[in-house]
Amino acid sequence: MLKNNDIKPQKISSVSEIVDVDTYFLDMFGLLWDGGAFYDGTLDFLKSLKESGKQIVLLSNATVLREPFIASQAKKGLIAGCHYDDVITSGEAFCHVLNQGFLEEITGKKDYKYFVLGTENKLMFEKVVSHQTDRLEEADCVYLSGFGAVVPEEGERIFKEYAGLLNPVIKRGIPIVCANPDLTFMSKGKQVLVQGSLGRYAEEMGGKVCWFGKPYGYIFDYAVEKTGAQKDKTIMVGDTVETDVLGGHRAGLKTLLVTKTGITGDILSQGGKLDALYEKNNVQPTYITEQFSHLSFNLKIRSNHVRASSLASKKILCL
Repeated sequence: MLKNNDIKPQKISSVSEIVDVDTYFLDMFGLLWDGGAFYDGTLDFLKSLKESGKQIVLLSNATVLREPFIASQAKKGLIAGCHYDDVITSGEAFCHVLNQGFLEEITGKKDYKYFVLGTENKLMFEKVVSHQTDRLEEADCVYLSGFGAVVPEEGERIFKEYAGLLNPVIKRGIPIVCANPDLTFMSKGKQVLVQGSLGRYAEEMGGKVCWFGKPYGYIFDYAVEKTGAQKDKTIMVGDTVETDVLGGHRAGLKTLLVTKTGITGDILSQGGKLDALYEKNNVQPTYITEQFSHLSFNLKIRSNHVRASSLASKKILCL
């Protein structure tokens, strides 16, 4: 039985139908970006939504840190202070606990050794790099990093290769850390495997996996604390039931699922059913709509209002 089956999802076509919400937590891939470009109308829509006085926070399972994320998105035209107020990544959330001794805690060793399986992330591990090893067999814990794949075939090849490397780790029973619970991401309309799929595999094989990112609670608590959002006036918007909707619901937020873009859009285009997704994850969204940027916009714009935020205070201009 669905956890929140007493209230069926409301299909909406206008922002004004999202009631009593001051803060929007927005997923990135599949909601705003398709892996190759922003969905049509996205940048103008975000700018209007922000100018209406809403706090816009990008909440992504990306494992990059905050500043590199902001810089990379700015090159694509998504500008901090213009289109959104702040960003929280699962990489940043993990790095926060990493620098407080998380790996020491889960390994039970002060002189622990960690191994990065996947692409290097030197900025994230900068303060603990002396503990890194390039010998998997001597590692006390393993961090699952990105695959670096942009097409399905490459993602599948890397998954198989890394699964083979991970099997002895699972047998040893040492902790495995995954800071991106997404199983796939959308790249130019196709689903490509990412490290969350490897974490899921390890867990199904009996491995000890420590998860960071949606739908797990820490990233939401971290985001609420950093942005000052009120949970009862915050909505999580995304393209997946198993991360965005489930995570938002667990955190006590309203949720909005898009059904035409991203993961859910791909599933439905291949004959999948929304009710089946809800039943599988034992949760359903507060609202549904086809595409986020296609919602009509009839809120009054507060042109003289400037939200006090760490990013807006930098006076970044939107051109």
